[in-house]
Amino acid sequence: MSNTGEPLVSVVMATYNTGYPMIREAVGSLINQTYTNWELILIDDCSTEFNDFSFLDEYKDSRIKIFHNEENMGCTRCFNKGVRLAQGEYIARLDADDIALPHRFAKQVQFMQTHPETKVVSGRFKYFGIKADVSLCIPNNPEFIRTTLLLTNSLAHSTLMFRRTLFTEDGLYYDESFRYAQDYDLLVRICGRGIKITQLPECLVYIRTHGSQISAVNTKTRTQQRGFMSEVSGRQLMNVYGQTQDDVACRDALANCVLNDGITTAMINEWTRRTLQENKKNNHFDQHYLKLVFAERYASFMRLTGEKGCLGFALRNMGPELVQSFFIFCHRRALKHIYRMKYGSTGTKG
Repeated sequence: MSNTGEPLVSVVMATYNTGYPMIREAVGSLINQTYTNWELILIDDCSTEFNDFSFLDEYKDSRIKIFHNEENMGCTRCFNKGVRLAQGEYIARLDADDIALPHRFAKQVQFMQTHPETKVVSGRFKYFGIKADVSLCIPNNPEFIRTTLLLTNSLAHSTLMFRRTLFTEDGLYYDESFRYAQDYDLLVRICGRGIKITQLPECLVYIRTHGSQISAVNTKTRTQQRGFMSEVSGRQLMNVYGQTQDDVACRDALANCVLNDGITTAMINEWTRRTLQENKKNNHFDQHYLKLVFAERYASFMRLTGEKGCLGFALRNMGPELVQSFFIFCHRRALKHIYRMKYGSTGTKG
């Protein structure tokens, strides 16, 4: 199948030694899209195995365009290369081991066309594979999404669709100094320009979890990933509130729900109190949304660390927001249970 004229959507996908079955499923999910005016920019980053893509010839689809790097560039540079090769008005991301649901492009294109002021749109997702889980739906509120990025990135990279002008005119390419967390860094810089990000309430992508993923390889890699994320959020804390590296360490402990490097619950509580107080003065984030973001983190922190010393502090400083966060958390657990009952404990697709 082929389309005449330029595609409206360009899908950027980078692969390095990704197994054929996974790539076949990812590309097959594009073939099955109800919206058909797209192209795939598939970049093989000098794979040492799984580097023969002739198996994709079975689709006989001219929309699939394969580019082979002469040297390994890393995924961040591959993403920028894909953006520069793209012809579409919209740039969509999909990892080579993930699966787009058939209605994904139709939903996102329709939203972009009816909301010309929007430059970035994402959607909900579900994990499958080793980890079966349901994503928490962030309210379709760009200001709340911007606030969540202070502590974490709740948007899946594979669900993102951008207007190409975000790169070509606004100059907001991926920062190639980031080996990991390049999407987190990009989203924070986008929000820093006052550009709004919207999340659609529908599930649009299945995110695969498997043992060969980079994030699952070793502790060193996970530490590096957290380091890059800490750099992104730390830059926000320093620029917005004039905070120090010690403050960033408290933020990291709360965001990752881990106590280490001499950080105590009392130190985290004090940092949170000052941050809320400073934000109330400069109003960088909506105070209610910031309390909600902190409340969600405190709920997770207490659950994962067993620390009880922060409950009274959280109730005093977040009040109704903390209660609401616990309600959302309980609701999410119910959703996970329903999902596992329907799709099985391994999270296979249905």
